[in-house]
Amino acid sequence: MSIELELELEAYAEDDCMDECHLVLKVFGNRFELPALIKPYVFTHHFKKTWEDGAPEASYQKTASRRYGFYLFDNHFNVMWGIQGDMHFEFSDEGLKEKRWSCFLPWAEWKFIRHTVFNPDSTVYAEADHTHVDFDVRDETPTIDFTFNDYDGENLSVKTYIEEREWSRGVGWFGWLRCFFTNKVSRCLNLEFSGEVGKGKGSWKGGTLGHGIEMLNVEESNESAFKRYCKEHNLAYKGKSQ
Repeated sequence: MSIELELELEAYAEDDCMDECHLVLKVFGNRFELPALIKPYVFTHHFKKTWEDGAPEASYQKTASRRYGFYLFDNHFNVMWGIQGDMHFEFSDEGLKEKRWSCFLPWAEWKFIRHTVFNPDSTVYAEADHTHVDFDVRDETPTIDFTFNDYDGENLSVKTYIEEREWSRGVGWFGWLRCFFTNKVSRCLNLEFSGEVGKGKGSWKGGTLGHGIEMLNVEESNESAFKRYCKEHNLAYKGKSQ
């Protein structure tokens, strides 16, 4: 669940408008504003008329947004106390530096600790601590295969295997929090299709060639999970591949 909390005093620099300035209180998507209290940052942009030989340097006025305040979104905490980056110019070209500091709150972060790939009989095929199992190893994982018809009737097959990823609560000095919180475990069924699947196939969008789906629990099998996927995506399940 994403949590969004924001309190900002901001002056927008949009279309050179000098009056778009707001005090913003934003909580869970609800935004409240007060009248203008500050102005955008104004500076002189210098450039050379390179299209004319020997042309003198020229300049014009530009604006950048100012923001004062803080916001927290999805555990990322930001503090702002002045000019902020815009898409209208490069800070490095103007000798300006963005006034911002941010970090992830370490007591609410989840530390990745395990990636496990399973055999068809639920025994461990490969496991890695604090990192991910290599793609080369995962490509060699024994699979359970099924056949199905796509929405347009095309007959295809899919290779499946189960994998788990695990995280513990707290990083750095707050690693001790793992003693008080249950680890977070994601159990997924990995799908690798024999061809493009979905209404985007054959077009510039492209169809799905493979991805992973969340499994309901440790008791759910490859077959029951893939049947559920077929039902959700208008596919006709045919059975296990021989």
